[in-house]
Amino acid sequence: MTIALVRAALGTALDTIASIETICNQVPDSIPKLPATIAQLERIRYHRTLEGCIVQEWRILLLLAERDSKRAHDDLDPYLAVSGADSVKATLEAATIGDGATVSVSENIGYVAYRGQTFVGAEFLVEVPDTA
Repeated sequence: MTIALVRAALGTALDTIASIETICNQVPDSIPKLPATIAQLERIRYHRTLEGCIVQEWRILLLLAERDSKRAHDDLDPYLAVSGADSVKATLEAATIGDGATVSVSENIGYVAYRGQTFVGAEFLVEVPDTA
């Protein structure tokens, strides 16, 4: 899959999480409404022996709230869960993205920096293999 198709597929999958207000498939200058996600292509790994085999590595930023509060941190829990309607991992891995997306890591849990501002949120590393 091309980068543009993976970006669109990630956005489409994340849009199925009803509690997320804004899905940004490109890096925006500002966030219109929270909670929001931003999909950023982080790197592409090329397979040394299998020509045409690549893995796109994406970073999904989940921005939940601008202010630190116990409620904001509590609201983060369902997005980090392995399963459930708000689970970022379950949603992305159930979607048809490339040869199967895998959420390999959730990190920066609690605080995410974006454009000089700190949000309550988390980051998810997503690997999307493509053997085309």
